[in-house]
Amino acid sequence: MPVGDKWVDRNAGPVVRPYALTGGRTRPSSGTLLDLITVIVASSLSLGPDDSLSLSPEHRRILGLCRGPATVADVASTTALPLGVVRVLIADLMGQGRITVLAARPVGELLEVTTVGPDSSPLAPMQPDERLFADYTSTGLTIGMHPMRLHREHMDGLGVIPASALGRIPDGVLVRIAGSVICRQRPGTAKGFLFVSLEDETGIANAIVLPDLFTAVQEQLGLKLDATKAPADVLVIDKVSKPSEN
Repeated sequence: MPVGDKWVDRNAGPVVRPYALTGGRTRPSSGTLLDLITVIVASSLSLGPDDSLSLSPEHRRILGLCRGPATVADVASTTALPLGVVRVLIADLMGQGRITVLAARPVGELLEVTTVGPDSSPLAPMQPDERLFADYTSTGLTIGMHPMRLHREHMDGLGVIPASALGRIPDGVLVRIAGSVICRQRPGTAKGFLFVSLEDETGIANAIVLPDLFTAVQEQLGLKLDATKAPADVLVIDKVSKPSEN
C-alpha cells in the first residue's frame, strides 16, 4: 500500500478477497448446494481448545449466528459475505457435525411445480360439502359447484322442479321450486306482496308470495311484516299459477 494511503471505511472493500476465505473453493466439498430458505442450527457439539486454529473467524461467526434456527439467506445477509462463500463455509461446518439442517428444499425456483404423491398430506381430502362451506365461510362465495347441486337428489324426491324446466310446465299446474335466495323484496308500495328470486344450479326462478301466504308462513321463514331481509338462505315454495284466460 502506498505511503499515506489508508482504509477510511468499508466502502474501500474487504481486505481479504472472498475466494481466500474458502481456500479457492467455489462449491461445497460435498457437492450439495443449500437453498436460500434452508433452515440450519448449530449442533450441541462443543468447541474444543484447538478449534480456534481449525476454524476461521468466519466459521466461528456463522456458528454464533446459528445458536438458534436461521436460514442461509439470514446468515449471508448478516455476515455480508457472498452467498457462494457462505454455502461453502456452512458445508464445512456440516461436515464437521457442527451445524444441522432443520428444513431444506432442493435448489431451484421457489414456485417450481413438483410432483405431489397421493399420500403426501396427513389430512383427509375435503368432501364437496366441506369445501363449499369453507369457501362461503372464508370468502362469501365459491367457484365450485352450486349449493343446490348437493341437494338435487333430495329435491327430486320432494318433487322440486329445477329452474331450467319451469318453462316447459303448463300454466296452472302446481309446482314446487327451491333455491338460494339471491333477491328478496317487499316494498311498501307492493301492498304486502313479497318478490323472491331463487337460484339453483340450472338457473333462476322468480316467485311472488301473496300477502295471505306470507302472513301464514312468516314465522316459519323468520320474516317480519316490515322486513325486507330474512335469515333464511333457501326457500321451498309451492305455487299455483292461475290458468290464462286466453
